[in-house]
Amino acid sequence: MSKFSKQDIVDYYNQTEIHYRDAWDLEESMAMHYGYWREDTKSFRDSLQQMVEEMAKMAGIGENDLVLDAGCGVGGSSIFLSKNIGCRAVGITLAHKQAESAKKNAAAQGVSERTEFYAKDYLNTGFPENHFDVVWGLESVIHAPDKQDFVNEAFRILKPGGRLIIGDYYLKEGDISRKQQKSIDLWLDYIAAEKMPRASEFKAMIEQAGFSSSEFTDITPQIRHSSWRQFYGSLFMQFLSWGYRLLHPNVSHFADNHYKVMRHQYIALWRKAWKYYFVFCVK
Repeated sequence: MSKFSKQDIVDYYNQTEIHYRDAWDLEESMAMHYGYWREDTKSFRDSLQQMVEEMAKMAGIGENDLVLDAGCGVGGSSIFLSKNIGCRAVGITLAHKQAESAKKNAAAQGVSERTEFYAKDYLNTGFPENHFDVVWGLESVIHAPDKQDFVNEAFRILKPGGRLIIGDYYLKEGDISRKQQKSIDLWLDYIAAEKMPRASEFKAMIEQAGFSSSEFTDITPQIRHSSWRQFYGSLFMQFLSWGYRLLHPNVSHFADNHYKVMRHQYIALWRKAWKYYFVFCVK
């Protein structure tokens, strides 16, 4: 039985959206993920865009591709890909609120004709077999109770030769200390996620699903600045959270504890408990 329900995941994003709006500049960036920092990166917003650019480059996305953005948030990746590459994108999210926001964002950016957004489960999409050229998962697969279910569904809906591209967190290989595991568990508990696989474990899932090849690229150095930025922000956010709780004792669970997410993800990284990988697979 899953530790967190689908509604828990929806609640996490609905309850913390205000924090993403402030700290991630959500209205403009439409992004809810780590940034990719190059040597010449000038701003956090640039790093968020560069994350999408790097994943698109690795997946070889072109204007004739049909992309499924699995766990699309408010539509940032789908909109960027459609606007800058010219491909068609279908975004799905468990949260109806996010799907509606994504539609509005796409209209504002002039890409409504090349994008669609639905409230759907990426473990059971309802799309036909051999339908998409690319399945895209940017920091969304972590929420799947069983990652094998996600990989199997991606394989099913991809065309022969289709590509799966993922940017996400993976537990370190080998033994993990009690302190390392505690940091991981505290982080995941506050984002409604229950397990972080090792890259080797995820590779086995990919092979079991039937993908012909896979490539794992460690980009931990490129996300480290984003991780530190979150930790620094959590120190300020903690005091705001305490003050808000005094005035609003019934504050929602995930909103009240979101600063702990920002804190423990960095502590876990500092303890070398996890790495960030791009995962690229071909059907």
